Amino acid sequence: MNGIGLMGTTALKIGELKPETGNGTTVRLQGKVVQQIPLAGWRMYQLQDSTGKIWVLTKRTNVRLQTPVSIEGKVYFQSIPIAGQDFGEIYVEEQQVQTPTR
Repeated sequence: MNGIGLMGTTALKIGELKPETGNGTTVRLQGKVVQQIPLAGWRMYQLQDSTGKIWVLTKRTNVRLQTPVSIEGKVYFQSIPIAGQDFGEIYVEEQQVQTPTR
């Protein structure tokens, strides 16, 4: 992939996302779907690029493993405090998606 995401804009590297990015901040990412989990009414998939992985929340049911995608979504951080430490994780709620055409 060449770093160009939706609508010709440059995608952010997954490794650049931090909890401080801000809840609700819109980002563009691209990578390959490497894992998925069905949820009640939702689906989560893990998007991977050369810098890291992130979970993406979607309503789509046609998510396919090993498929390259470009997405636009909102970043959120879910805090999980345990014994004085935060084991929280950032994730993206998918707003738009683009998959390559064959």
